[in-house]
Amino acid sequence: MKNTLYSNTIFPLKESPKSTGSESEVVIVVGVVGEWHGHPSGSFKITAEDLKTIKENFDKQKTEIVIDYEHQTLYGTEAPAAGWISELMIEGDKLLAKITWTEKAAEYIKNGEYKYVSPVYVFDSFDNKTNAYIGIKLHSVALTNTPFLDELGEVHANKNTQKEKNMDKDKNPANAEDQKKPDEKDGDAASQTGTDADLATENEKLKEQLAETKVEAAIAANKITADQKAWAVKYCKQDPEGFTQFLSFQKEQKDLPGSNMFANKSGQGDGIDVVALATGNTK
Repeated sequence: MKNTLYSNTIFPLKESPKSTGSESEVVIVVGVVGEWHGHPSGSFKITAEDLKTIKENFDKQKTEIVIDYEHQTLYGTEAPAAGWISELMIEGDKLLAKITWTEKAAEYIKNGEYKYVSPVYVFDSFDNKTNAYIGIKLHSVALTNTPFLDELGEVHANKNTQKEKNMDKDKNPANAEDQKKPDEKDGDAASQTGTDADLATENEKLKEQLAETKVEAAIAANKITADQKAWAVKYCKQDPEGFTQFLSFQKEQKDLPGSNMFANKSGQGDGIDVVALATGNTK
């Protein structure tokens, strides 16, 4: 593994209790515990101990760490600073850096011309004075638009832009619906319409089942005939209470004919003349 590695292990800017001073001073994450295998310089990992070592080595040096543009510091060419790291802090599994942007860099970020940062680690470093092995240290950090990790977040020009962005997210939650784009509202409306349609279908099925149950019970009780089932189900679905009231007036019907009107023309049983009933001639 090469000593110098462009790890690009950077995450969104965040506020820190130690972040005070000018509005161009912000806090970014320049290290995180993890392991990666797809970097062009080879696989690498950062441990919690590595974060402590990076901070310890920084605290011992008397110079701030530069933030450049596109890693220009590594190439020995003109490399103007975009900002400076004045303090490193550890929070959980992250290494935080307190930085101050230059005016030009802040404008780049504010205009969306630069969005991400990428750190450079030297894993096997030595003390400049004693030549003693000191392990991993942070060499520099670069503004870039081509970060290594897809988990990277965006940087902010200053405290104000960061606060404004957070406020925009939290502002007027009750009016969130009004802030949506037309296509988003249409999508929500379509989703709600689909839900309403499903509920309506379920209600219809339930009404059908209840009506079927009531009608079957009425047929079993000889309140209506099997031939009347289709009509009765339709009636019961539309007006369940009316159908129940209708049944209350129906006497138990015995031996009523089905589709044959002349079945009991000459019957003696209960004396009901179906032909007479059908023709209205009951005399």
